[in-house]
Amino acid sequence: MSFEDSSLGKGQGVFTHFLAEGLEGAADRLGGNKDGLINADELLSFVRGKVEDHVEKKFSEKQTPN
Repeated sequence: MSFEDSSLGKGQGVFTHFLAEGLEGAADRLGGNKDGLINADELLSFVRGKVEDHVEKKFSEKQTPN
């Protein structure tokens, strides 16, 4: 199931919002090795954690991929 949250702005779904945020550098800065580069492991970890946390807090549900 995919979740939409208009409070995130830009008309994006929760996943897309945090994917874009991660690619803009947050994946490296927040929990990454802070080397200025974003690798796949950092991005995956960042997006997964942020999406799961946001959906659970905002919707009281679990994000489950289809």
